[in-house]
Amino acid sequence: MTFLGTAFTEARLLAYVYAYEQASRERRPPSVVNPSLFRCAQPGGRQPQTCAP
Repeated sequence: MTFLGTAFTEARLLAYVYAYEQASRERRPPSVVNPSLFRCAQPGGRQPQTCAP
């Protein structure tokens, strides 16, 4: 879902998004949606077990 608005409506959009997240309980943290964003680079090319928060 995408929330869009006109210029200078950021505060109102954030309020709508927050209300939607609280009502729907559909929010998933980024580490669940795309775990590859949280892989760490190790010196020497070794892959770590995990470095997700």
